[in-house]
Amino acid sequence: MINQQFRIQKFNKAIPAAGSAINDLLALSTIQANISGAEYPSTLGSLWNLISESNSTFEGVSFNSLCDQGKELDSSAFDGLAFKEGKSLLFDPKQEAVAAE
Repeated sequence: MINQQFRIQKFNKAIPAAGSAINDLLALSTIQANISGAEYPSTLGSLWNLISESNSTFEGVSFNSLCDQGKELDSSAFDGLAFKEGKSLLFDPKQEAVAAE
């Protein structure tokens, strides 16, 4: 998750899956692989590797490398996005992005 301060944070599983239930990442990657015939990340490590390879903003970031406070990202990478959030205590979106709605 990336918050309004452009800090990427990780979240650990709160409780283990019940019985023989599988986690959502494995379920979604299995469905996508069955539809497309291609391989998709099915573990946190492989997913984070794909994310960091596909966007330089996340280069070198992995689930294991993030501390509990997360890591602040370069917010300029998100300048062109129109955020739904309005101004808050620690977030003041650029006027052009807000006006784009």
